[in-house]
Parts: sequence; C-alpha cells; structure tokens
Amino acid sequence: MITLITPTRDRPQAFALCEKYMARQTYTGPKQWIVVDDGDVPAKTTMGQTYVRRPVSGSPNTLAPNLLEAIKHIDPSSEAIFFFEDDDWYAPGYIEGLLPRLSGHEIVGLGCHRYYNVSTRRWKIFNNTIYAGLCVTAIAPSMLGWLKQSCEGAIADNDPWVDLRLWCANPIYPQRKHNSYVLPNNGLSVGIKSMPGRTGLGSGHGVNDPADFFIHFDKHSQLLRVWVGEDAKEYLQYGLPGLPQKFLQRQPTAYTVSIVFHGSLPSLQQCIQTVYIHSQKCADTTEIVVTDNRGQIEALPYLFNMEVPIPGLPTFRSIHNTKRLSVEECHASAQKMGWGSKFLEVVSDVGVTSGALKDFFA
Repeated sequence: MITLITPTRDRPQAFALCEKYMARQTYTGPKQWIVVDDGDVPAKTTMGQTYVRRPVSGSPNTLAPNLLEAIKHIDPSSEAIFFFEDDDWYAPGYIEGLLPRLSGHEIVGLGCHRYYNVSTRRWKIFNNTIYAGLCVTAIAPSMLGWLKQSCEGAIADNDPWVDLRLWCANPIYPQRKHNSYVLPNNGLSVGIKSMPGRTGLGSGHGVNDPADFFIHFDKHSQLLRVWVGEDAKEYLQYGLPGLPQKFLQRQPTAYTVSIVFHGSLPSLQQCIQTVYIHSQKCADTTEIVVTDNRGQIEALPYLFNMEVPIPGLPTFRSIHNTKRLSVEECHASAQKMGWGSKFLEVVSDVGVTSGALKDFFA
C-alpha cells in the first residue's frame, strides 16, 4: 500500500491533468490517494480519492495546513507516502521510479529538477543534488512525525518551504539525521508553472521571481516536447498571446547517433563535438541519444542543457540509467527510443573516427 497526497485549491484544469497522469502510472499495487482542498469551488474528483474539504482561507500559504490534514487520513498500512502535486507533469513510470529506493532510505526525491512556465515558455534546470522539491519527494512512514513537525514549524514561521524543512537542506532549519537519496530526474517529472487558477508558492510562477530565474526561452515548445512528449499539447493553449500554439515541424529524422557515456565528461563533450562537425549538412535530420550509464548526478546539468533545441544542430536526448547496464543493452534502449532510419553506436571514452562519421552521413 502506498499513499499519495495532493493539496489543491481552485485549479480545475491542472487537477484534471493530475488525474490523467495518475491514471496512467505503471504502478499497479494498492494505493490510497488523499486530496485536500481549501478552494472556493470544490475540486471534481473522479478516481475514488479520499477527498477532504478544509475551510476556505484568504492566506496564499495553505500548503502546510493541508498537509497536516492529510496526515490524519493516511492508512496505517501505508509503506510509502508520495506528494503528487496538482500542477506538475509526471511520467507514467514516476511512482515505480522512486518507490524501490524507499526500501533502503527514509526520504527520496529527484535532483536537477526541471521547471517550465507554460505562460511565458521559459524554463530552468536546478542544480539540486542533496534535496528535492516536495512535488518530487516520497517518504517512508518513519518520516511522518518529522513531516508533521516541519509543517507546524512552517505555519509558526509563515514559511512556505516545507520541502526544505523536510529535507534539512537549509542550515537555518532544525536538523534531523535521516537516510536520504536524490535520484537523477531521468525525465520522470517537470515542475509546471503558471497554470490557470491559484498561483503556486515557489519561484517560477511569475510572482516575486528572481530576475534570472527563467532566462531561457522555448518559443516553439520544442524543449517542452522533449521533456513531456505529446503531453506538451495540453499546455500550448496557456501561452501568452503571440506565442505559437502549434509545434514547429522538423524534418523526419534520418540519422540516430547513440553514445554510451563512460569515462570523463570532457571525453563525452569531445565526442559530441565531433558528431556536430560531421553532421553539419544534415543537422535537421540528425539526433544524438546519450545514455548516462554511470549514474553520476554531476553530469546531469550538462546533459539536460544539451537537450535545448538549437537551429543548425542535431536534436539531443539523454537516458540516465539507475543501474549500470552493458554497452549492448544501452544501445538497444537507445535504438528503441531513436527515430532515425540509420543508427550508429559510439562509446564516449573510445570515441568515433572521422572516417566512420563520413561513411555514416554519406
């Protein structure tokens, strides 16, 4: 049995998507889904959730009170608690991606989290490697007492950052020693900002954002499509006036270069640059798929930033293995993911010769 907690308040469009993302989870075990709602208009639940209404509050910060209410309804037999927020995107394998780690840790979450504002189409990748946002956190039952204490402290201090208190990543908060684990994101979730309805508490929603928070622009939503696939269509309608509401069409991919990342990051960068040089005449029909087979989270910011579509360069995608696989298995996974009719296998620390690339792109 697992428990999922969704605090919500006047976000009907986002909540409908939340139900869609929950319905397609590959996890098929027993689950309890608690929805705590303090909105002006009750949320429409359609999946048999435990639905709890709290009094409407004028405060913008009702996350902690909603979580405290949810704690009261958690099934005693629950072995894991997930925070499944109503305005974020979750891949079908999200629950199954985090759940196994809770067998050896009290709290797990996703690092290098991706944030995307659907209104402005600006985005950011965080470099968090020692804590995770609440929307991508799961805890063991042993953490419930600490969750309660974190929420009570947040209310007393009028502090919205329950997740930082929970993870103890910030030295100003009381410390608690617990066994934590931060996984590579691996495309399991994207923090979606600026959906209609109640404005979120964190940065990125357009309210009191730091000047440099969203500096990268994804005008045609190509990066969003890389991150969330065809679900990106769900968000196009919320773009500001003047932003395209259809994807920019690319030519069909003809060439897929699969690179298995072993060795050092500079060797991978050199390998990618070599591919770039030899694919100049067919960049629009070329893609590079890099498989990070080392599970080292330090490389993720580089790999995620490489996924940004740039005119004149091949499309870039990355796979991040949570366990080490053989080179053959990595290439096989990339080939299933690849779109090209021609497929080239490369290992980063071995490199690829100019002759091989000339023959491949001939």
